[in-house]
Amino acid sequence: MIGKKLAHYEIQEMIGAGGMGEVYRARDTKLNRDVALKILPEAVSQSPERIARFQREAQVLASLNHTNIASIYGLEQAGEKRVLVMELAEGVDLSRRLENGSLPEEDALEIAHQIATALEEAHDKGIVHRDLKPANVNVTADNQVKVLDFGLAKAYEENPADSGEILSQSPTISAAMTGANVILGTAAYMSPEQAKGKPADRRTDIWAFGNVLFEMLTGRQVFEGETVSETLAAVMKDAVPWDRLPSETLPGTRRLLVRCLERDPKQRLQAIGEARIAIEAIQRGDTDLAGIVAADPSAVSQTATSSPSKLRTFAPWTLTVIAATAAIFVMSQQQSAPDTTADTHVRKFHLDINTNSYRGDRQFALSPDGRSLAYVIDRSLWIRDLSDLQPRVLVDPGLVSPEEGVTVPFWSPDSRAVGYQAMGKLWKVPVDRGNPFVICTLGNAINGGAWYSGDRIVFSVIRGEIYEVSARGGDPQVILERSENDIDFHHPAVLPGGAVLYTVHRKQGVDTIELLVEGERRPIHRIERGALTGSPQVVNYPFYSPSTGHILFRRDKGNLGVWALPFDGATLKVTGEAFLVAADGTALSVSNNGTLAYMPDPGAGLQELVWITREGDFVGTLGEPARNLRQPALSPDETRVAYVADDGDAGEIWILDIATQTRTRLTFTSQNEVDPAWVPGKDMVAFSAETDSGRAVCAKAADGTGETLVLLQGATGPAFSPDGRFFCSQRMEGAVGDLVIIDQSSGTEPEVIDAGGSGFYSPMFSPDGRYLSYQSWEAGTPTSYIRPVGGAAGKWELPQSYSDPRWIEGEIIYGTFGAKPEMLVISVKTQPTLTLGSPRKLFEMESLTYGNFDVTADGQRILMVRALDTDEI
Repeated sequence: MIGKKLAHYEIQEMIGAGGMGEVYRARDTKLNRDVALKILPEAVSQSPERIARFQREAQVLASLNHTNIASIYGLEQAGEKRVLVMELAEGVDLSRRLENGSLPEEDALEIAHQIATALEEAHDKGIVHRDLKPANVNVTADNQVKVLDFGLAKAYEENPADSGEILSQSPTISAAMTGANVILGTAAYMSPEQAKGKPADRRTDIWAFGNVLFEMLTGRQVFEGETVSETLAAVMKDAVPWDRLPSETLPGTRRLLVRCLERDPKQRLQAIGEARIAIEAIQRGDTDLAGIVAADPSAVSQTATSSPSKLRTFAPWTLTVIAATAAIFVMSQQQSAPDTTADTHVRKFHLDINTNSYRGDRQFALSPDGRSLAYVIDRSLWIRDLSDLQPRVLVDPGLVSPEEGVTVPFWSPDSRAVGYQAMGKLWKVPVDRGNPFVICTLGNAINGGAWYSGDRIVFSVIRGEIYEVSARGGDPQVILERSENDIDFHHPAVLPGGAVLYTVHRKQGVDTIELLVEGERRPIHRIERGALTGSPQVVNYPFYSPSTGHILFRRDKGNLGVWALPFDGATLKVTGEAFLVAADGTALSVSNNGTLAYMPDPGAGLQELVWITREGDFVGTLGEPARNLRQPALSPDETRVAYVADDGDAGEIWILDIATQTRTRLTFTSQNEVDPAWVPGKDMVAFSAETDSGRAVCAKAADGTGETLVLLQGATGPAFSPDGRFFCSQRMEGAVGDLVIIDQSSGTEPEVIDAGGSGFYSPMFSPDGRYLSYQSWEAGTPTSYIRPVGGAAGKWELPQSYSDPRWIEGEIIYGTFGAKPEMLVISVKTQPTLTLGSPRKLFEMESLTYGNFDVTADGQRILMVRALDTDEI
């Protein structure tokens, strides 16, 4: 064809060839311009029906006029040949450029941004590309992009479902072109729905966009196979190899990729324009906007900026707000006939705030009028008017101790003041920038507070009673004492008539929601054993919504989430069955007008294992991301990692081989298996499990063979001495338990190390086996202690402790929680007696994920968990 003439086009050189035809550079002699000619294959050019469809498609695609889209000028006939005339895109296609390897992230983002703007223009006109891949992206030396072949994949299809419809909107199928056996839409970039022959829409292009960006960053396709069938199978079932991403990939880029490469199109990023906005924010270093793509336009992120080389272990909290007078009515309409006169408009949006909350504790509160939100960032109190773009600080770090800042905010009934806890005291502060005022000194940390209309405050303390105090200041008075079976009361709220609503956690039996009415306790709802677990349910955060007539509360374990209980505020009686409102909700607040705010479970997204040095420098990732990945435990020889990751609603134990980066699943049940610990000398992993007889410590061979053994019934949280002689666990009786050590060589009765607590966690023996470190709630907050093994007396507290101590030779490494969470190290000697040095800071973290790290024996590397921030987009 070189040197020949088709119509008024002089062929100059071949640019490319493939199943969709040959492409030539040509000179348009009429308009004196260079163009690209795509000579259609014979199977197409000799089919009148397909040529007619090509003509209709070309007319639609010719409407695209964008700097990043190669325009279509027309469809010509020259003798027996049909020719598609297109804009000549200079440069080379992206697939050639990637033959030399990956691109710097800066270049990849610039190219991806231009691809996104091109797709956005097409999608706005109802045109789907369907075959986005590097070969269809031309890039010049200075990274100027032209996207080619918009919508043409469909035009080649032989027998569309409806040949009369606009072809760029038609369903796609993979095999077409008589006798050519060509795959329309390169298999490696096809979305799962395309691979299954389902209709393709703009979300198909978003999947392909994610694939292209991933390939630019890694130099390899996301999904690969030796055959088309193998590649399509990988697209539909294989996990995305996140470990291929360079370790320095920015968090915002990772979040964007996670949302683009979601198999379920309903969970995938819904509009490519949101990807464009995210990339623009990443490029200018704006982590705020990079974290709120797809949120309400009025939402403003409070995410702190962090250095890419330092650890970022936890995503900022995403707060979901459902604002409507009848929001709960809308969600509960299946419970009763709908009221056609009710205002059922629901407005839902997200706020990204880094609350540094401990394990999901509620550090936010909606005002009673539903107009404002009080929340904690870096232990300081902030106020956000929901109609305003910018929040403001109400109690800044200079007014609180950096070690113990603001917690547990709650509002006055008139929405003009906020109460909170700080520095061992109860405070209040006007929202119009008045000065904080001390109400009273607290004997223990509070877990919830509420305000009566008569300027009285009611609050509950951890492992204690419910108190009342004047908001003007005074001495707190007990209004509800614990019974012998009560552990404590949680999160009191006040009903319009003055009754106090709260939850009860018990040593034996089930949790209940109760009312305190004129000094009388009235149980109104029992949380029985869950359908998905045999464990008793835990209930927290009860709020009454007078506008909808429901009590909203949080359930943990099994049927977890935010639930609504129909309730008559006048008669103080339950009027129906509880139903689920938000399956991912973990903490909540409700206003008088029916606005509901809740925190999605931070563990609901993807997490990954990362290596961190003692200085806090990021070394690299380990294995694949997983949902709610947690509790990593290094094997004694440090060649493998046991960890927990969710399958459905339950945690399962997995084993990762560090050298090969391959993982195997150890447990296969619908119950929670957690707390993995390696059994010394036996190549087995012990864990806490739910058996037919209740909770137990079990063990199984690390290669998955053999039976699961029950080591101790009625127990949780295993640990072993280095020589395997001693076994430690929390032996449970109802909701309380004793921390015990069993000498497996003697068969003697278990030694009780600490008794009668409601929670012992993370036991670990010293390297010489003489001492045991562990964590408990004895002090009202998570605190780490050390006790001797073998009956000797003594108990030592680790200063500034917060999270799971990890004991290595001569040191204990542990985390602390405050305005700036830190990883600490303390020197320790066990001979002749226990001697502790002073804690030293290793590095700071934005937030510490509870229980989610382990340390190598030499103490030089820390294995931690990092969230991929999937809820931020």
